[in-house]
Amino acid sequence: METTICRIRTLNWYFENEKGETCGRCDVCKNINSCKTTQSKFIEFINKNLSKNPVNLFSLEGYVAQNFEKYSSLDYLYQLIIDNKINYDRKDHTVTLNESIDEKYEFQETIEITMTF
Repeated sequence: METTICRIRTLNWYFENEKGETCGRCDVCKNINSCKTTQSKFIEFINKNLSKNPVNLFSLEGYVAQNFEKYSSLDYLYQLIIDNKINYDRKDHTVTLNESIDEKYEFQETIEITMTF
């Protein structure tokens, strides 16, 4: 089972019965920090590239899959569509930015997607 709690914090709790603070250096902390970096780069990319002209959704999916962490970034893309931050035109299969996305936008850990065509 994969953990999302700092390993040092877990050890501190186990041996000292205290929660302690996250270390920022273990593999779990590094993974969380990497995920935040990926999210901020992804938001910056979306704000820059979808603000002016409609973009074909399938081309965008291909670009995101090649240039970002594939599965999480595609999930981020679909979540922005579901949250109505990005407008999806079903007829033309294009996407446009409804409004600039704040860098502190909170992505959900997991989302379930149901799209009808």
